[in-house]
Amino acid sequence: FWFAVLVRFINGLTTANLPLTKCYTREISDITNQAKMFSYRSMGFSIGAMLAPLIGSVFSRPADQDWIGVPLFGMELFVEFP
Repeated sequence: FWFAVLVRFINGLTTANLPLTKCYTREISDITNQAKMFSYRSMGFSIGAMLAPLIGSVFSRPADQDWIGVPLFGMELFVEFP
């Protein structure tokens, strides 16, 4: 129970990242390229939302996967604690 409360607390602390990136994007751009900067920001969030689960699934059990025929994460640490 306390771990869930802690995770929820940390999630609440880091929720302010989205408005801060919007403010920072507005501050570093001028009126001529502001629309382009906001579209790049949205595109970056979309690409991140697609790639993050892929990266997480690739590294979910690193000791069981062979990368180009070579087990890169075959160390005892990754075998014992996947």
